Amino acid sequence: MKIVCKDCAFYQDGNCHHNGIFPKLEYSTCPCATKRPKAYKVFDYRAPEESIVVFATTAGKAKMIALSDAYDGYDFIELRAYRIKPLDVCYKQGKTVMDWYDQQDRLDMFNLGGYRCEEIGYGLCDDCLAKDKCDIYNDYQEYLKELEKEK
Repeated sequence: MKIVCKDCAFYQDGNCHHNGIFPKLEYSTCPCATKRPKAYKVFDYRAPEESIVVFATTAGKAKMIALSDAYDGYDFIELRAYRIKPLDVCYKQGKTVMDWYDQQDRLDMFNLGGYRCEEIGYGLCDDCLAKDKCDIYNDYQEYLKELEKEK
């Protein structure tokens, strides 16, 4: 017997061995097949403006992923996890965390998740895919044009 699904121990022989013996199941009816990860915004309740986006099947699992990634040293109860349904489309097999420094992830977080930069990033803005829609970047460009006019 070869394990097909590591999460629920679904075997190729058609038997699900999750918590005992279950009746014969089709491969497509593996209990985990319908548990597609969803996007969650996870943050410390004392600083909600700083957050990460993780993909998990439940809010509790999202908090556990965040604890192992960006919130190492925090307690589970200090974190909050809220769904961000528009970002569900960004999930790819094996992906657990969206990376702000990945250009495509940043564009998706900007367009679909409502994320924004807090300040001009040193050298990041020029290469950013979202700079055309970014108010902070556009304001900064106008400020630089005004400085040029004054000279």
